[in-house]
Parts: sequence; C-alpha cells; structure tokens
Amino acid sequence: MSALQINKRILVVEDNIINQMLVKHTLQKTGALLDFANDGKIALSLLKENRYDLVLMDLQLPEMDGYETTYFVRNEMNSDVPIIAMTAMMFNGEEEKCLSAGMNGYIAKPFTLEAFLNGLEKTFNRVKADLTCKNNVLYTDGITIDLCVLYDLAGDDELYLRNIVKTFLLNMPETIGKIKKAYELRDWEGILKTTHFSKSSLSIINIRELLDAIKKIEYQCKHSPDEAKIGELLGYIEATYREAEKLIGNHFFKNRV
Repeated sequence: MSALQINKRILVVEDNIINQMLVKHTLQKTGALLDFANDGKIALSLLKENRYDLVLMDLQLPEMDGYETTYFVRNEMNSDVPIIAMTAMMFNGEEEKCLSAGMNGYIAKPFTLEAFLNGLEKTFNRVKADLTCKNNVLYTDGITIDLCVLYDLAGDDELYLRNIVKTFLLNMPETIGKIKKAYELRDWEGILKTTHFSKSSLSIINIRELLDAIKKIEYQCKHSPDEAKIGELLGYIEATYREAEKLIGNHFFKNRV
C-alpha cells in the first residue's frame, strides 16, 4: 500500500499539540484530510456531523478516554467506523484490550509513515474479514452458531466443508452421551476429559451457547461439583444441540445435491 492511495478523511483524537503536529507532519504526504479533536466529547460531536474513513484514537484523553469514547461510538452511535488506537504505552496485552473495546487496530506513538501504512492495511484487512465473518454466523431463538473458523479452514473446498459438518453432526451426540454417562456415574474426571475433547470440535463449529455451557460444566468439575447444577446444564446442552443440529442441517444440506 503506497502513500498515494490514502486519500481518506481521518479524525485524529489527540489532546497533545506536539503529537498533533507530528501526526499532521507524518500524514500530510498521504493526501488525507485531517480533523483534530482534543478530547472524546469533541470527537463524538465531529463523528455525528461528518463521515470519516478512519479514526486515530489516543487512549489517554481528558474527561472521556479512548476506551470510553470507543464504547460510545460502537454502542450508542452504532458506528462501525474503523478505529486505530494510538498510545506510547507498550504494555503486554494492550492491543488485545483495544480490540476487545471495539477498536480495529493499534499503533505505537510516535509512528513513522511506514508504521501507519502497515497499521492501516492491517486494520482494513481485519475489518474486511470481520464483515465477511458476519455472513457466516447462523441465528435462531437463543442460539448462535459461528462458522467463521470453519469457512476459513475449508476455503472453497465444498466437499471438505461438508465432510467436517457431517463428522461433527455424527460425533457430537455421542460426545454429549458420554458426558451424560459420566454424570450418572458421578465420574467428574471423565466429564472433564470429555468436555475438554468436545471444545476442539466446538472451536470449529462454534455453537456459542453450547460451548459456554460446556465450559461451565468443566468449571464445576474442576472445583466443588454441584450435581444439580451440572444436571441442569446437561439438560440445556441436549435441548440446545437438538435445535442447533436442525439449523446446521438446513444450512448445509437442505436443497443441496
């Protein structure tokens, strides 16, 4: 990606005048149109008034910091504008924290033009992947099935894709049966082994509510098992899987040759 390709309108949320000057100097060669906001509240006002291709978000801001501002953009404004975090603090886990807060990327200050372009390309690729992924999620009442990993692994290989799904639909009832049998025997170690095994399959065909219940059972067995709670979770798992199985079957095999 060359600098000549970056003809974008960018909102820079940064309260330090020196840093503003550095950002302006770094990006002036890209053809970008820059607006500056000294704090999160001003940034929100500008976002309501204008359409931006990108937001560069400092994390340490007065009144409303970068995390709070991003939360408002995502949850109150329902905006999906790409946001790249900017910070001079290189703590372990900082990028993961930014992504969890709803930001799309992360660059360290002060950044070079090359670092910005690399961060921009990485961010837009991530946004594109996220949009594609949203089309690979199935929904029904109370059930969400995330197929993003499955499609990523299978690519364009339809036969491989359907074989994975068939194997999953064949094996998962057996796995749930093993968990039930271990529960009847109060074999907590057996439940732990089987739930751990099941998470591998559910990481590929992610029935989110089912995976969450499996993790809760696993937690129960690792600590002081609550037999009634585990029994309740098992009933939920069986009912959830029956509905998910129908949804998966209809999606992959109904009206297909």
